[in-house]
Amino acid sequence: MGPVIGSLVYGSLDFDGTMYLFGGLNLFGLLCCVFFIPNELNVTVTEEEIAEFQAQKEEFLEEIMNENPQKVKT
Repeated sequence: MGPVIGSLVYGSLDFDGTMYLFGGLNLFGLLCCVFFIPNELNVTVTEEEIAEFQAQKEEFLEEIMNENPQKVKT
């Protein structure tokens, strides 16, 4: 669809107009990404959170090994 849309726009706006239009659409997309992507995705994890996750993981694995020790291969 890109070439079809691009050729239709180029037919009515010529080269400069086409570049400005699609440059503006790219700028609009960039601004949408900056303002609508939540900041919590960019937050780094603290050392305490990593240690807590590892402790939960170890507890979970111990529970599994205690329930079915013959099924777990070491």
